[in-house]
Amino acid sequence: MESLRRAIQKSALAVGLLHLPRRRYLEMSDRARALLGMQGTDLEYVDALTMSTEPDATYRVYTLILDGVLDGCRARRKLRVGDREIDAHLGVRVVARASRPSPPSQSQRRTARPEAIAIV
Repeated sequence: MESLRRAIQKSALAVGLLHLPRRRYLEMSDRARALLGMQGTDLEYVDALTMSTEPDATYRVYTLILDGVLDGCRARRKLRVGDREIDAHLGVRVVARASRPSPPSQSQRRTARPEAIAIV
């Protein structure tokens, strides 16, 4: 995980490392921070859904990825940046998973909380 964090920190691209269950960024490149107006922001407290102008749709996609139905996705979204919106082409790809989930039973769906880390 540490090597992924370093790669994100050094990247010239606007990328982040997202912990999907919590929807919190573990790391974000300087370019991504600048684009999103997050220089000096503690990422621990930023829910990725708060930046989306379509939080319900974004939540559904993250859930499908987290549940292992999808390994990733590409989407075009508008993101909230301060008092304005920007067009963004997003790609989300799982780079680490606690275990590859099998289709959960009904009772597991209520209690199981899969783990996944994605590059966004």
